[in-house]
This record gives sequence, C-alpha cells and structure tokens, in this order.
Amino acid sequence: MHSLGSVLRSLWGVVEDLSPHGIRAFAVFGSAARGVDFIPCRSDVDVLVVAPSGAGLPRRLGIPELGPRISIALYTPEELEKLLSSGHPLLLHLYKASIVYLDDGVLSSLLS
Repeated sequence: MHSLGSVLRSLWGVVEDLSPHGIRAFAVFGSAARGVDFIPCRSDVDVLVVAPSGAGLPRRLGIPELGPRISIALYTPEELEKLLSSGHPLLLHLYKASIVYLDDGVLSSLLS
C-alpha cells in the first residue's frame, strides 16, 4: 500500500525524468491534491502534464511501481486553451484543488 505522501514523492521523480522533454507544467489534482478524501489503494491520482507538441511523450503515461491508479493526462498549451474555451471541467478541477510541481506560467495564466 502506498501512502499519499509516497505517491506524491514518486510523482516528483517523474517530473525530473520528464524534464529533458521540455515539460512546461506538472500538477496533481482531484482527491490526491485535496488529501482529505484520498483513500490509499482506492482513489486514483490524477496528474496533468503540459508539454510542447512534438515533445516525444506518449499521450498517456503510466507509473508501474505505483500501480494502475495513476492517471497522467498529457496536453499541449494549445490543447489546454481549447479546453478552457470549451468549458471543459478539467480546468475547474485544477483551479479548485491542485498541487503544482512545475509551471513556467502556462498553467497559472489559464487558471487565473
């Protein structure tokens, strides 16, 4: 069983591994960010990665050592802009509860 703290520490390792690919933002959102309603081994961990197009990253990433409950969604800054324009709930979830590990300004500008 992985505690929320150990999951978040492992995710920071993922940020470091992805850094050479030019990631612009990395954030955890949902119950893992809120903490109060996160249930180890039951709750999933939702992660957002923002990278430039053509960064060479797969659309979905997995973290085998943390199990199948890690969901990492990869978007370009342009795709996030489209989600915001369409009223997609992802941005609301990020606004309400997120832990931002890395942001060069692309995420904070969308959430402001």
